[in-house]
Amino acid sequence: MKRGTIKKSTIKKSTIKRNAWTVLGKKGRIKRWAALMAAASFLLLLSGCSQPDASSRTLEPPAEDARLHICTSLSPSVYEPIVREFEARTGIWVTVETGETLELLEEIRGAEGSPDWDLLFGARADSLAAHTELFSAYQSSLLEEMQITCLPPDGTSTPFSIVPLVLIYNPKLARVHPPSGMDSLLDPAWMGRIAFADPSASDASYTVLASLLQALPGSEEEILRAFAANLGGKLLASSSDVIREVANGNCYIGITGEDDALRAMEAGYDIAVVYPSQGVCAVADGAAVLKGCAHEENAQAFIDFLLSQDAQEYIRQTCLRRPVSGDLLPEGAEADFDLFPYDLVLSSESQEEILQSWEQIWEEERQ
Repeated sequence: MKRGTIKKSTIKKSTIKRNAWTVLGKKGRIKRWAALMAAASFLLLLSGCSQPDASSRTLEPPAEDARLHICTSLSPSVYEPIVREFEARTGIWVTVETGETLELLEEIRGAEGSPDWDLLFGARADSLAAHTELFSAYQSSLLEEMQITCLPPDGTSTPFSIVPLVLIYNPKLARVHPPSGMDSLLDPAWMGRIAFADPSASDASYTVLASLLQALPGSEEEILRAFAANLGGKLLASSSDVIREVANGNCYIGITGEDDALRAMEAGYDIAVVYPSQGVCAVADGAAVLKGCAHEENAQAFIDFLLSQDAQEYIRQTCLRRPVSGDLLPEGAEADFDLFPYDLVLSSESQEEILQSWEQIWEEERQ
């Protein structure tokens, strides 16, 4: 994707109010529906968290200094209850817009220092490191109490969870020859049956490309061409489509975040998980304050909240993500696997070059 060419249709806006979500559609049309977290038991499963007080939410937006605008690629099941609890504790009014990470980053860049949002919530560390000029440095005081090895030295982003990449497959359709490692993505047996999202939009898909280049023998062009050819012309619009396409049998195998796979299995999706034999690429997911944003202190307060003990426990217990605050694993996660020595610096420094190469190869493949 060329700079400045954002797929606007993939970016959605929502505002949290009382017990309803408000989504602003095209031409300002408003649709309302009951919040997914109406039940008090789901409103927060955070350990020790307070229940939101109805009086803390008003039908009218508060003063400008009590607002926070967030953009995220996270699914509603992850960000909604976290945002609600933050609102309940602080009284800060939060709006959320969703889209694929790399598209959001391009829109932030296009704002030229005056972004519409204050915080990017949920982006992989390699993508954050490739765009540090868009962020303001902030290091929470809570980091002093935590043993975090993936903390960026310049402080332009803050990791809040670790997300290993895992292979998934449909156990009915791939039971004879299930995938075993990253090289399975180049196996002709799966041609046209691989669920993979557009890496020019999804930072998770970019991490997959970078992992392939680091894990497998061959030149960059050879590996990218082999992978592009094996997709058989099929490229998904969003990383959120990967699990559904494998579970419904449109694709046989795919690669996704461990947390998405665990939540899908918990929800009854018929998929199986494989931790790649070459080693697992486990990259931190982070949050970053946007440079020039209107509500910098509120964005910093949200980062502090993400690092709090009960928010970290919620991330582990309910989001099924590995928290950065300790060694406890989400239920169903593999405890013992080889970690792939993913070169985060190389990945971030090469992002633009790799994506340009991929786009050229993909266009040639489609012709």
